[in-house]
Amino acid sequence: MGEIQRYTAVLCSREDAASMNIREHLAGLGTWKENGGAFRGTPVLWAPDGGTCIVTFDEPHLYVDGIDGDIEKALGRAPALLVFASRHRSAAGKRSLTVHPIGNHGSADFGGRERALVPSAPVEMTACMRFLNARAKALALDFSVGYEVTHHGPLVATPTFYIEIGSSSAEWGLGPPAVAIAETVHRVIVEKNVPTAGGPVAIGIGGGHYAPRFTDVALATRVDFGHMIPNYALEAYEKGMVTRAVAATPGASVAYIHRKSMKAALLHEVEQDVERMGLRVVREKDLIPL
Repeated sequence: MGEIQRYTAVLCSREDAASMNIREHLAGLGTWKENGGAFRGTPVLWAPDGGTCIVTFDEPHLYVDGIDGDIEKALGRAPALLVFASRHRSAAGKRSLTVHPIGNHGSADFGGRERALVPSAPVEMTACMRFLNARAKALALDFSVGYEVTHHGPLVATPTFYIEIGSSSAEWGLGPPAVAIAETVHRVIVEKNVPTAGGPVAIGIGGGHYAPRFTDVALATRVDFGHMIPNYALEAYEKGMVTRAVAATPGASVAYIHRKSMKAALLHEVEQDVERMGLRVVREKDLIPL
């Protein structure tokens, strides 16, 4: 009996205008077929090679705990990767295209479970961020591109990342940013036509929510970030944060710490905890340029 093929599921919510905008443009790239499968009454669209599908549902993304198990039951085989196409809301109103891992370093204010991280997908997520950055420049989009740190639900067992249009309803329905994300997902995830960095996998510690330092390092060097712990989470620091981030970042071997954003005592404690987990603390000079 042959091995059951696993696949990536791109998840799109009807509750989310940006999600459906991205879905429309992604479905217009290449040839997608229904192949008879459905999820909660909506046909699932499959890429020709069966390696990627588009799953559409009604609920808000943040609260669909266990949706990977539901998809497995509906389609008869488990997804290997979940990619949530989503909106991003920012009070600052900054136009952005972002990717990020999910889970909660502390309380579960927006889905998921308290102090529980979902397995990240550092190689695929970072490849998408790099390609999206290139597409945004090529399309002359007035949007910043980068990581956000780990935050929010849902709680699932499958490696997952979000890819988003921000930051308000004025941007969620626009064509060009949705095109950039759709092209990114199609090239990186569906076609697998973008080379990966081939460097170490890192966790990131320190800095702000939009992780500009980690973004800059990933765009300049051969490193792929998984979970990222921002300074606001470090205000309630306990070593379990590092333990959870490493455990939920497949292949993690190094940690990049935004040193200038942290006080010396906390920096020393974090470095000790990272080294106890068997990771090497690196600086940009230690990494190979792209």
